[in-house]
Amino acid sequence: MSVAGGRFSLALYPRLEAVQAVDAGMSAGQWRAVGQAVRRIHGTPITPELARIAGRERYRPPRRELIPDIEACSSWWPWSWPGRRRA
Repeated sequence: MSVAGGRFSLALYPRLEAVQAVDAGMSAGQWRAVGQAVRRIHGTPITPELARIAGRERYRPPRRELIPDIEACSSWWPWSWPGRRRA
């Protein structure tokens, strides 16, 4: 559900009670399967009707050019955890 009001929009999504994938101990093959599924989802063409209904995200975080530097030095980033690597 989403509501627009003035300069702001609010989107509400259901909360799913589940273990996060990074904490589930997935194998490299399972990670690849998830990546392939996400790639297919993101590669699916959006129909004009769906584009009209869904709209487009307009938010751009301020100072987003700093994100790569923050990722590079962050000890809490998932691929910096023991046994994890960035794909």
